[in-house]
Amino acid sequence: MTLSALAFVSAQVCFNAFLVSFLVDERGLSLAVAGSVLAIGQFGGLIGRIIWGVVSGRYMPPHVLLMGLGVIMTIGLAVLGGLGVKVPMVALMAASFIVGVTVSGWNGVFLAEIARLAPPGEVGRITGATFAISGTGLVLGPIAAGTSFAAAFVVSALCTLAGVLILVWPIDRAKTRDTPPL
Repeated sequence: MTLSALAFVSAQVCFNAFLVSFLVDERGLSLAVAGSVLAIGQFGGLIGRIIWGVVSGRYMPPHVLLMGLGVIMTIGLAVLGGLGVKVPMVALMAASFIVGVTVSGWNGVFLAEIARLAPPGEVGRITGATFAISGTGLVLGPIAAGTSFAAAFVVSALCTLAGVLILVWPIDRAKTRDTPPL
């Protein structure tokens, strides 16, 4: 889960750090309009954290939910990177909202699942170590923007896809604490 989180953190930082620059430099929008598109994505993140918190564990196992969020991240980032300069403004705002719902909404589910799986008395140590490792994505994500902001979104999409594939990797969930087999 930590390796998938590294990919998701990378996508989150790329979206939040590069969207405005991407929209100004490569789409030709004003700073105010580009900032408004990012604000829509940030609002999506706020909504996502609430929705995914309700859905996680109650309606869907957290592991499965994280995989689904990763798939949506992958598609949304690929759309932004591949079509972001060509789509109508309404579609761009919708894509920003959807990407925001996922790239800024996944981490609460992830943190709760890591805390739940940690051995008794080790929650702080395990979650701290997990975030120290996944925090590497804060550094790796911006490296993707070496050629263009659109390329950064496409590379982020590939990273989130790798994160999903890591989550799909078969593990024996029956051996983890209080985790029913999938």
